[in-house]
Amino acid sequence: MISTVSILRSFVPNRLLKDERGAVAAEFAFAVPLLVLLLIGGFDYGRYILLHQKVQRTTSTIADLVAREETTAMTVGPVLDATQHIM
Repeated sequence: MISTVSILRSFVPNRLLKDERGAVAAEFAFAVPLLVLLLIGGFDYGRYILLHQKVQRTTSTIADLVAREETTAMTVGPVLDATQHIM
């Protein structure tokens, strides 16, 4: 049975099979997408944490405002309008 390596050796000169100058470029081409993915993922995770904190702070403030006074339909509207100013 003829192997792929023997076929490759018959068509490609030995000097090209032993040449390793492009190995770093090939490794770099494999590594860059992974590194970019990690970088973008880190930014997105940070944005998620900040958004989560902002929503938690807003709900806590709204709950505190509602709990301070007797709640009726007339008083909830301005409290909910205050959400835009809190965020």
